[in-house]
Amino acid sequence: MIAPRVTMRDLVLRTRGQIGVLVGPASIDVTTLTADVTRERLEVVGMQRAGLGGQTRTTIAIRNGRRVRVRHCELTMDGSLTDESVVFARGEDLTIESNRMETFPLGTSFGAWGGLQLGGYSRRIEVRLR
Repeated sequence: MIAPRVTMRDLVLRTRGQIGVLVGPASIDVTTLTADVTRERLEVVGMQRAGLGGQTRTTIAIRNGRRVRVRHCELTMDGSLTDESVVFARGEDLTIESNRMETFPLGTSFGAWGGLQLGGYSRRIEVRLR
């Protein structure tokens, strides 16, 4: 298990071309779980990395989490072209509650996916709106 029982609260992050908050292993490994993690009252803004070809990364990525909670967060992406959603969640017994997930327009269109992506093999995920 990686970093069990970790809480992160009341924090502001501005990221450029990197994941804002990663819960789980850096590489995707289905046998390693991160358990009992809370992310609460965070403000995370994902922005495009400076330079040619730099893309915006997800604000919160949960990879193989168990009993992970994301609550009352303001999560935004700058709207630049990217293959990633505002939040990616994969695991079991996850709660995503009362969060604002938004993608800002870039010029006259949106390039980012926005929203929440639930990864395959996930179980018992509860998403509650404001």
